[in-house]
Amino acid sequence: MDIASLFETNEWLFFAARAGLLAIALLIFAFAFGRWHRSGRRDMRELFAQLQESRGQTHSLAELAQQLAGQIAALQNRIEDRQQLQQAAAGSAQRGYELALKLARHGADPDDIVSATGVTRHEAQLLTRLHNPERNQ
Repeated sequence: MDIASLFETNEWLFFAARAGLLAIALLIFAFAFGRWHRSGRRDMRELFAQLQESRGQTHSLAELAQQLAGQIAALQNRIEDRQQLQQAAAGSAQRGYELALKLARHGADPDDIVSATGVTRHEAQLLTRLHNPERNQ
């Protein structure tokens, strides 16, 4: 055997070995790529499931926020109604005292002032003493 034929035989062996290694590397790459692709697909499914769950929770929170906004609006209306009632009551109480004062100045009896205006008996007596000195003589 001469060196040239040995080299040609070895060259074909090296070529075949390189081709075999390249084929094995391609197969390993294809296998790894397939696993990576399946893993990515599984991760995307999980991500979409979590996204759907988050959307459901967001929808539930939006409904709760709407309910709370309605309750807050109802409470604000109740507060406004109570404030209006308090203002009306304060206004009528003020008018009652003004009427009691006028009656006391015109010489009305404390019992008449109480029945007409709703002030207490002691207030009516005080008003008659202060604003109708002629009656107390």
